Amino acid sequence: PPRTRDREHEIESTGSRARDYEHRVGAAGRSGCGAVPACRPGERLGKLRATITIDERTKVRLLFFMYRFSTGCLVPQMSLFMRSSGMSPGTIGRLQAIRPLVTLLCAPFWGAVADRTGHRKTVAVFLFAMSSAFRLLLVYAKDNVTLFGVLLLLSSIFYSAVTSLIDSIVVSSLPESERADFGRLRLFGALGNGLASCLVLWMGRERFVPDVFRLDAVSTALALACMLACLPAGGSRGGDRDGAAVDRRFTRQESYARGTREVFGNAQVLVLFATVVLMGCSLSVMENFAYIQIGEVYDSLPPGQAINAPRDLGLYRAAFTVGGVLTSWFSGKLQRALGPDAVMSAGICCLPLTFFLYVGFPTGGDGLGITTKAAFLAAEFIRSAIFNLVWFTATVRLTELAPASVRSSVQSLMESIYRGFGYSSGSYLGGLLCTGMGISAAFVTIGRGLTALICVVAVARWGAFSFNTSKKVKSL
Repeated sequence: PPRTRDREHEIESTGSRARDYEHRVGAAGRSGCGAVPACRPGERLGKLRATITIDERTKVRLLFFMYRFSTGCLVPQMSLFMRSSGMSPGTIGRLQAIRPLVTLLCAPFWGAVADRTGHRKTVAVFLFAMSSAFRLLLVYAKDNVTLFGVLLLLSSIFYSAVTSLIDSIVVSSLPESERADFGRLRLFGALGNGLASCLVLWMGRERFVPDVFRLDAVSTALALACMLACLPAGGSRGGDRDGAAVDRRFTRQESYARGTREVFGNAQVLVLFATVVLMGCSLSVMENFAYIQIGEVYDSLPPGQAINAPRDLGLYRAAFTVGGVLTSWFSGKLQRALGPDAVMSAGICCLPLTFFLYVGFPTGGDGLGITTKAAFLAAEFIRSAIFNLVWFTATVRLTELAPASVRSSVQSLMESIYRGFGYSSGSYLGGLLCTGMGISAAFVTIGRGLTALICVVAVARWGAFSFNTSKKVKSL
């Protein structure tokens, strides 16, 4: 009958639409550019957002380049500026401890402001503009340590969440299947930072104050223009911002509480946090006092060789940039080939070697040997490689260990632990050691202490592995 044929036609059409839906879902999973993402049972999808096109990717690369160029003019060389202003190593250590401590306290606050208002781009631009304004005023307070500390505190308060907000906005605008390529976008930031640092170090100490602050002001204005023109608008206030799947069996508060208990009850997460603290503390000492150590080595040379110090410092900073670029590009391949634990262990084991390399090698004469220059180049390369390998691997590993309901919070906590607690401890303890025994002797002492700590941990892990293996053999 006609009614039966119509019914059969309707069923066939429904089946055809279902097959077409399944085909589009499969295509989306394979290529990452489909319109319909898949969802597991018991979960719901967040609202679809616009993704970054090819032209917008170019804008994001330009944004990262100019942003890191502007921050690379003065922030990495802040200890050199303090030293040129006549401050002691102890004062430098205490002042440099301000920024990481403020990051620990203020970064979560600014992140909450951006999420609650929904104007993430506006908050990021405002914070960067205010931090840059206070940073540029430091040139007028170089002779007053108290005023210098107040301006540095205000600049650090506003700067504490700028980088994390920019990263969050860009990552949330990428399709989920393409977020693994975020590191390659950040490479342009490393290039900008390295270029700015090389230019600053090439200028020399005589031109540090007038020229560097002018370069910082011009690059900051260009970076602000790029942020206004190139930074994506960010997420809206409604829906799931991060696009993460949510288990509908629990409320958001229940999922967050369960996820928090699971994270802090996981020994692997706690070991990961301890590794990040150790890395942050060690790299903080290097960042604050490595260039001062290199400068003291060059100051002890005859005038004919010491004149090459600005050129050599620029080369050392170039080695730092090359190390960051290469490890950022190949970190994913290394993780797949060796495993995340092996990559992080290799990075931590290189920390004492880096401290020893910064001390250099005595030549027995009046000149600076090629061996010491090679050691400084290797130290800068390894220092950059350690951060990229350990940080990228820890980020991926923590994403695997943390539940989706607390993943963003745990990542923010890890950054606060690294930038805040680790860097503050390193700046303060490094200042005490370098003031008490000299930078060179302090670096040797820290290198030996790290070597002993690594050996103790390796023996403890080997003993635990042997005990568990023998226990399993006896049970068999």
